Amino acid sequence: MSLTKQGNILLDEFRRVVHDTVSQEESLTTQFARLSASGDRQGMVRMLMEMSYVANLKPGDSYEGKNDAQAAQLYEKSVGAAIESRDEHAEIRTCNILTQALFAASANSRVFLDAICERARRFYSLRVYASCLRDCECMLALPANFYDDSAENVKYFVQRRKECLQLERECFRKLEALSSRKRGIHRRTSSSSSSSSRSSSSGTSPTIDGKPHSCLVSCPDSVELQVDEARGRHLVATRDIRPGTVLIVDRPFSFSTDASALDRNCLHCHATLKLEDSVRIPCRNCQTVAFCTEVCRKEAWETYHQYECSVFNYFFKNSLNNERQQSSYLLLAYRTTVIQALSLRNRTELTCVLNPDFLRYHVNSNAKDKDNDISKECADLGSKRTYSPLDYRTVFQLETHCADVEPHVNLIRTVEAIFLTKCLILVLNKLDIICTTETFIVLAVAMLHHLQAINCNAYEIIENVHDETTRVWEPRNIGAAIYSTE
Repeated sequence: MSLTKQGNILLDEFRRVVHDTVSQEESLTTQFARLSASGDRQGMVRMLMEMSYVANLKPGDSYEGKNDAQAAQLYEKSVGAAIESRDEHAEIRTCNILTQALFAASANSRVFLDAICERARRFYSLRVYASCLRDCECMLALPANFYDDSAENVKYFVQRRKECLQLERECFRKLEALSSRKRGIHRRTSSSSSSSSRSSSSGTSPTIDGKPHSCLVSCPDSVELQVDEARGRHLVATRDIRPGTVLIVDRPFSFSTDASALDRNCLHCHATLKLEDSVRIPCRNCQTVAFCTEVCRKEAWETYHQYECSVFNYFFKNSLNNERQQSSYLLLAYRTTVIQALSLRNRTELTCVLNPDFLRYHVNSNAKDKDNDISKECADLGSKRTYSPLDYRTVFQLETHCADVEPHVNLIRTVEAIFLTKCLILVLNKLDIICTTETFIVLAVAMLHHLQAINCNAYEIIENVHDETTRVWEPRNIGAAIYSTE
């Protein structure tokens, strides 16, 4: 096939063309079925990469970038809305318009400074001091070198900083006064009520019951890790365990957010952004994602979002079926690869480099063959050596069923893996990381490995939402995650 394609092609079209091409040629169908049955990931990737349509695909950026003209219009609209009415509902509407302006504005533009300071003032007037402080934090975290192109811009930035610092001090005074009043009320209450006043924070994590395991970071010593041919890796009890005992408190190796939750949850910690004192902090590069604090925005950017932001829409603009259209399984596979592949950084030059240890795990890509060196590294995890959910070896060991699924399923996942890898290469090129053809193959194999593992091992992230109609708390999906201990 000689068809070539460049630009913003959607995964749907790419998947359809490749799938139809392989399905319509008996020799290709037979060849791929053989590679699939043998669990040869590298063979499957190489076979598809021999197709000119696949080899020549070069996806471009796919994200909603900043628009300062749109932001300026929204800011002017917020000013008009504020003049028209001074009641509380009007203030809230003004805050919502300012939020839209913030997401559209470049972080180094005057309209961003105007909008963030104005929204902070509105929150202050509404007595939502926690939200005001988050906006001040966002503003004060902006670097001065954003505005060094002219003395006038720097002066404007410094003036806005002073305004936010003053607001921050006023918020702390108000919160301290409220805290003092609450302490006074508490002292006047009877001592008999003190036992019922304790409550656990919704943000605190549970703790495991019992003595911590010597090797399993997330478990007590009442369980141990075992591996056998029939069940693979699994946990077994070492003694009787009473019902209700907390046995695993795990941290995700990687996680993602569903399309439907992007507007209502923080991309990083998944806190809801619909609460009264919540605030939506925009990404500095796109209009798509939101954060609850500047801390979350910074951590997300440094860990994974800088490597996905410019191609973010590719993860969700596909409709293989309704369930997958909304799910974040593509983003989860991409992040699982990125987090480990780019885990090494040149600290002196502040540049990213590919992690050679990660690449080594996927060079021997046949699911039925075992690399003796890697097998030895993983053999004692959980029994003699520390088994941590943040150790990539525990993720690498997750079952993929590569050789057991139908060839057409592996074909779809291989197409997706190649597409995601091409998106990653686009990002790496911007970071001056040049990848050879062989490096591309290894990265695509890793992406395929993770797509297969996610299908068997990923867990849903949910939040409980109160339905005002039924008055019942219902679970709602936020995203997905890889927990390697469970």
